[in-house]
Amino acid sequence: MKAFRSGIVRIYTLCLLRLSLIKMWSAFLVSMLMMAPMMEANARNYPCSGKMGGVSHCKDGKFVCKNGKISQSKKTCSR
Repeated sequence: MKAFRSGIVRIYTLCLLRLSLIKMWSAFLVSMLMMAPMMEANARNYPCSGKMGGVSHCKDGKFVCKNGKISQSKKTCSR
């Protein structure tokens, strides 16, 4: 009877271990899926991005950056 009981304990322990691993991986995958759109949005190039400081205003259909330079973007500005 003792061997039977220890076998059940082993099986129960393995099942708990598998369940915890499944929960851990599923939580990891869900968090990665939630972060994917944020990473993609940060990867886009915008006029006057980076050291240019962002868009200040428009002038003759071109973007004027906050540092005073005109952006080399091929997009037209309509603000």
